[in-house]
Amino acid sequence: MLRGRLLGLAGLALLASPMAAETPDPFEAKVRALAHPRYAEREKAARELVAAGEPALKALKAALTSSDEELRARAAAVTEKIEHVARSKRLLNAPTLAFKFDKTPLDQAVNEVAQKTGLRLTVDRSKVKDVKRPVTLDTGTVPFWEAVDAFYRAAGLIEDDNPAPGQRADGVISTGGRRLSVRHFSSVRPGAEMTKLIDGSAPPAATGQVFRVRPLPADYGSNKYDDLKGEVTFHLDVDSVPTVDVQEIIGVEIRGAMADDRRALAPTYPPREGNPFLFDGSTGGQVVIINGDLVVDGMSGQTGPYFPVTLKVGGKRPRQLAELHGTVEARIIAPPEPVLTVTDVFGKGKGQMFRAEGVTCQVTAANPNGELLQTPTRVPALPRPVGTAQSPEPPVATHVETAAFAVRLVSTDGSTEILNLPVQLKGKLRPFIRLNRRTNWGSTHDSPEFQVRDGEGKPLRIVATRLVESTTDGTTMIHEVKLTIEKPAKGLDGTSFTVATRRPVVVEMPFVLKDVPLP
Repeated sequence: MLRGRLLGLAGLALLASPMAAETPDPFEAKVRALAHPRYAEREKAARELVAAGEPALKALKAALTSSDEELRARAAAVTEKIEHVARSKRLLNAPTLAFKFDKTPLDQAVNEVAQKTGLRLTVDRSKVKDVKRPVTLDTGTVPFWEAVDAFYRAAGLIEDDNPAPGQRADGVISTGGRRLSVRHFSSVRPGAEMTKLIDGSAPPAATGQVFRVRPLPADYGSNKYDDLKGEVTFHLDVDSVPTVDVQEIIGVEIRGAMADDRRALAPTYPPREGNPFLFDGSTGGQVVIINGDLVVDGMSGQTGPYFPVTLKVGGKRPRQLAELHGTVEARIIAPPEPVLTVTDVFGKGKGQMFRAEGVTCQVTAANPNGELLQTPTRVPALPRPVGTAQSPEPPVATHVETAAFAVRLVSTDGSTEILNLPVQLKGKLRPFIRLNRRTNWGSTHDSPEFQVRDGEGKPLRIVATRLVESTTDGTTMIHEVKLTIEKPAKGLDGTSFTVATRRPVVVEMPFVLKDVPLP
């Protein structure tokens, strides 16, 4: 009896113990394996942690403070990959649409789809037998491109891929015997150019996210089969939802291809035919270097912003791919996100330098009672945030107590994003580096947005925002801004100022295509 009571008390003690109550992180052992003596074990651990995704971040971030330098470095690399994938998923969540037609004439249905999507669609009457044929469809609420694809199938229409939208140019540059090619594609916003619709059966497409990926028809002019090399080349079209601000589609990476007879086909990257072009414009460019002497650029073919895929057949010529797995890499302008926050604007924060992500902010003046004595003389107002209507600033009511402060914002252009992706070259998997220059922080699409909060974190009304002066030397941009706010009833102690911007972000979207026709 006494023995039973003692065991019961011991059990209660264990339950009450903090050590017993804590559940060990299931990813701790896997994170420790990142520093395993064997390379294969380290790589396996990294792959499994990346596959686990965000649940593994807690253990990974704990390893960032480890005394083991190698473990810290590998944990940081895996953390970056997981956060990149998570951010991509968040930013590439497609808007939804719903189409419903009941025996609607084809031309009328096309007009309704164009109005609802923002795409510029037109029926090519010379290639459509009956523009009045009825269309019946009820998609329900589905992702944007899935709805468009369903309409095409119900209407018996396809997009005319010749001529293709967009502009392209080629050229060549050589530096010290080292061949460098630079590729730039000057794109237009999706839907900005007219898309002609013609009769046809729509090919398979990946339609669930922001980017639609579809193979061009097998008979597209630049598709080919090379029986001497045993290679097949076809082209993919990548389009984004019109509401997404896409700077550039960096490229398409193929991660797996299977022929209709279940053979695995390896991607190959032959040297580009023709002369690549060096473009150094404000929208940025791409530099791709393989082993210091060979360059793969994102787009090829005779016309259009299409992405070539070349596969090594190594046997019987396939007529179709059962599956194609890949990812789209793109740079988009993200929704406004906080970059930095200046704390205690009217107190200790005044005069201090706050830095974050290429932006520096300093409160240069503050008046807790009314507006600043200096008035703007050069620029009437700060550029409005994207997507907002221009409206006059509200008049300051005489009974509203205000406070004002001035800030200097300094942003530095020329930061570089580096992508290291593998390519197969002459039968071997080798790394290549792509450098992508970002655009100016101060351009219209990513003009800063300001938030002011009181000491309790509640938003304060900004009565007026004035851009006093703006200068740039081509690399550094300086904004001198004055803000007048409504003074909170509890005083200005702890008032904070936050700068938010719409910045370029590289995103990655995986896709799967099935039953892909081949030339």
